[in-house]
Amino acid sequence: MTTAGIVLVAAGFAAWGVGAVWVSVIDLKETRLPTRIIWSTAGVVLALYIVASIVESEPSRILEFLLAGGSCGAIFYIIHYIIYIIRSEWLDLGLGDVRLVTLNGLTVGWFGISAAWVGMALGFVVAFPLSVWFLIRHGVREGLKKKSPFGPFLVAGAGLSALLEVLGINLIQELQEIGENAQTGNISALLEVFGIINWP
Repeated sequence: MTTAGIVLVAAGFAAWGVGAVWVSVIDLKETRLPTRIIWSTAGVVLALYIVASIVESEPSRILEFLLAGGSCGAIFYIIHYIIYIIRSEWLDLGLGDVRLVTLNGLTVGWFGISAAWVGMALGFVVAFPLSVWFLIRHGVREGLKKKSPFGPFLVAGAGLSALLEVLGINLIQELQEIGENAQTGNISALLEVFGIINWP
């Protein structure tokens, strides 16, 4: 990438970071994700990414990060709608979460659709242990009735996915290699994937 492109993408991530932290703090305090902040941040990120794509002479990236954000939002909206239909008392995924994951997908989508999906999935992974602790602390019955913020976990998942991409770590590829090596019983390759040993 050119210096101008790097600066523009970095500015996009910085804008996302400010907006994401802002709505996360609000979500932790008030259990809500302000629509205006999310869409304003998305507008800034989108504008910077479009310019970066033009500067880098990669117009196809525009479609890619738009599809990344849109697909993440669509997946979460389907989940939201299913929860609404079954009228679950203990599952809660609001439209604010749908909007936030759309923003996250758009932002991380600079690295590709798979990176955006990984970030979305990592949000659940990050939330799981804290959710278990929450249930243990309050009891299963009472814990399931309490409304807890999900936004900060979605942000953490997206940030982690972006960090992995910057470090050159393809999580999906790594997991595929682990699965293949586990199936074939290739212990030495498994150890190498985890960085325990380096075989010549």
